[in-house]
Amino acid sequence: MKIGEAPSYGKPVVIYDPSSTGALNYMDLGREFLTRNGIEIKIENEITNIDKDNDNNVKENIEEENQDINLNSSNNSVNG
Repeated sequence: MKIGEAPSYGKPVVIYDPSSTGALNYMDLGREFLTRNGIEIKIENEITNIDKDNDNNVKENIEEENQDINLNSSNNSVNG
């Protein structure tokens, strides 16, 4: 039930578990839609690149949140 689990982790199923049946079906649907509408697609390393970008974004967000927490802690101790 990967499709149901993915939102709990804040990820689309094609990122959460790209080899699951649901993810593969979504990708097939997307390819069929694009092909029927005359749009050329390139699939090579598509999921790997998306996953790497997503991991980098998550790391950046965590670092920013940690900096905000540190700043708030410093301000509270100065003002407190």
